Amino acid sequence: MTSLNDTIRDLKNPDNLPKPLPIVHMSNARWFPKICEQGSLQPGECPVFHQNLLYFFYGGAFYRSKKKVTQEPTELPVAFLFAPKLLDNVARYFPYDTGAAQTERYGEPWSQTLRNFDRYAVSNQPNNFEIPCKLIHYIYGSNKKYLRGDHKSNLTDLQDPLPELYNFLESDLTKEGCDHRKCIIECQVEKQVDLKFDSPAWVAFPEGLMKDFVDFCEKYLRDCVPDYYAYDSHKIFTPSEIEAKIEEEASKLVKKRYIKLYDWP
Repeated sequence: MTSLNDTIRDLKNPDNLPKPLPIVHMSNARWFPKICEQGSLQPGECPVFHQNLLYFFYGGAFYRSKKKVTQEPTELPVAFLFAPKLLDNVARYFPYDTGAAQTERYGEPWSQTLRNFDRYAVSNQPNNFEIPCKLIHYIYGSNKKYLRGDHKSNLTDLQDPLPELYNFLESDLTKEGCDHRKCIIECQVEKQVDLKFDSPAWVAFPEGLMKDFVDFCEKYLRDCVPDYYAYDSHKIFTPSEIEAKIEEEASKLVKKRYIKLYDWP
């Protein structure tokens, strides 16, 4: 059975390969002070792959918590957006959210199909920008179309498993509660990210944690202070609603800095 890893590597590199996009890691306020104090993102044990991993999404802040309405401030979301150079740290890519497949949020038969992770994992060896850009080119055509979830129709003419992936992307899974996040690229990192050397380009956090952010910048970043989005929130909140706002704010930066600036394809 042909893997996506083999197929992507067999496909030629086009002359108009899309430029690399930033990646985003999301967490919550419970861990933000520790992240700021130690100056790093540490991999945590993943119940799906049974190894220590950090998860990122390619091109945006697409993660959504399953937490319901709460008054617990430690559940407020935070986000770290990194320039494309951090793609060197990625171990593998998936053309969908593996957690959603594992928890059967795609319904059947798609959850079972996409839990064949060996078939859909794409290794980032050698570590460079080429792999995610080829995924974008062959599945979506351009960065702009990827961010709109507008996949190509000629996937059915390419090698397996791209026709199967096309059928998944083409399926209307809204009845399963699936939203635009089924059309995203997941990035898995196996080692810690040292924020002093791989400093974030943008950070989102609740404004009550501003002192932690300032101390972090003074301790580790000095003159390289990233852009940030310090948000206010009601005492009673739903994490996913705030995460949607963070995604919107991150999208503005991505489109301005990485799409419009260079008029990428």
